[in-house]
Amino acid sequence: MSLDSAIWRFIANRLQNHHPFEVPMQTPFNENTERGRFRKAACYTDHALGDYFRAAKNEPWYDNTLFILVADHGHRLPNIRNLDLPESKRIPLLFYGNVLIDSLRGTTIDKTDNQNDIAAIILNQLHKSADGFPRRKDVLNPSTKNFAYYTNSNVLGWITPLEKFTYTFADKSLRNASDTTSMAPLNDSIILDAKAYLQTHYRDYLKF
Repeated sequence: MSLDSAIWRFIANRLQNHHPFEVPMQTPFNENTERGRFRKAACYTDHALGDYFRAAKNEPWYDNTLFILVADHGHRLPNIRNLDLPESKRIPLLFYGNVLIDSLRGTTIDKTDNQNDIAAIILNQLHKSADGFPRRKDVLNPSTKNFAYYTNSNVLGWITPLEKFTYTFADKSLRNASDTTSMAPLNDSIILDAKAYLQTHYRDYLKF
């Protein structure tokens, strides 16, 4: 398969990996349910990525390219997750390519980050200024704070290694979203951290 064909196949998959999850190939997942069709689409995503990288390896720029693979959001399928809760937001970030330094090859960094931090991670590795990203975090820096936030039309969520919570817009309530009971008291310092971060974020947004 040519590189152009692999690219267009991968772009088309961005639509097929959403409802109604129709894909142009047979997969091991033949269950005709929403979860089964979702698994089939995920299998096709893996297949399309394989085609792309096999074609890209024949290109002269391949050895000088860093490939960054990350989802735009989590999904309620296949485990029927509640999209208001942190468990539905967990997505991987993969750096791949021959340009990776040896110390990072094959490693797993178990830190919590947001997609808007990716640019700072790359810029720091290139010894470039990341000042254009004022609330950046770099997971390759061992002293970086370990947290992330998310929002949708129902809630705002805050995630740290110790605690997770959601703030529900409708009734202005806080809920402990950690693995413990939702009625467990929340650490005040974590709530203050979230308020400070998001108030600063919103203040800067209003300047535009």
